[in-house]
Amino acid sequence: MTELTANQIQKYQKYSIPQLIKKAERKFNKFIRTRDLDKPCISCGRYSRLEAGHYYSGGHHPALRFNELNVNGSANIVTVMRFFREI
Repeated sequence: MTELTANQIQKYQKYSIPQLIKKAERKFNKFIRTRDLDKPCISCGRYSRLEAGHYYSGGHHPALRFNELNVNGSANIVTVMRFFREI
């Protein structure tokens, strides 16, 4: 792990913890989409535009939010269908 410089610390001091988590989540989700770019959807097997789909929800299981083993490329339609099933 690299240490932060004084300039890097000052750069992030203006953000609240929730804002920093949101920034980190955007970067992490982009990493997952890039990692799984040439792979099919983990749920339906379609080759389509992928989102970062969590096996265990990051909201209910915060410790797993940034766990690479818990997040895979998931087709948008799968995410939408999962949302409507929960309603």
